Amino acid sequence: MKIIIILCLFIILSTYSYADKLKVGVNHWPPFVYAKDETYRGISVDIVKEIANRLNIKIEIDDYPWSRLLSNLKFGTIDCAAFLAKNKEREQYVLYPSVPYYTLTTVFYVQKGKKNLIQKYEDLYKITVGVVTDSEYFDPFNRDSRIDKANVVREIQLLRMLGEGRIDAIVGTHPQVEYDILQNGYSGKFEQAAYRPGNNAHLYIGFSRKSSFSTQIKHISQTILLMKKTGKIQEIADRYLK
Repeated sequence: MKIIIILCLFIILSTYSYADKLKVGVNHWPPFVYAKDETYRGISVDIVKEIANRLNIKIEIDDYPWSRLLSNLKFGTIDCAAFLAKNKEREQYVLYPSVPYYTLTTVFYVQKGKKNLIQKYEDLYKITVGVVTDSEYFDPFNRDSRIDKANVVREIQLLRMLGEGRIDAIVGTHPQVEYDILQNGYSGKFEQAAYRPGNNAHLYIGFSRKSSFSTQIKHISQTILLMKKTGKIQEIADRYLK
């Protein structure tokens, strides 16, 4: 009788842990997130959906401005963000899986024919660089106050400003910015600067430490690792990048 009761309690508790929907925060960032008219797709979105499906978790996706997305993670208004870079400040309120699900490369972009404008890091002190507010690129650039940075909310604004010559360069991640350039009619107008930081920008699904789903981080990490090993994540990425 005791065994039956224990088994019933186990089933109830297991069901309860997945009863609530996983509230996923996104921000429009093609090809990783397309957010339009409450329809969400993209590399990051499809990966989150696949993980949720494998773990039998129901999800609810909402679009937020980037700064608000981070604030919602901090206060536990949402459970997780579909894509997030790791840094010490965020680790105070965000719990990360043990492995990233995708890796990007940080690069600088300038107008066509001006690749030598940035040949070394110190050249950044001589120009104005467009960045997305509250984004992480690489250190020491992230917190280097000596660089003149033009902050915007969305990356499409950076492309427009660079195209109009209002800034000298923009910083972003490969292949995401190349995709953005092609999709927004800037093909042939920009090129990568000669200087490259040589770092990798890892993307994680970041969980609020206040979320009840943070207890499932081990299972989520194992699922991501399996999806990478079997080529499932690359398969998802190829749908958009090819």
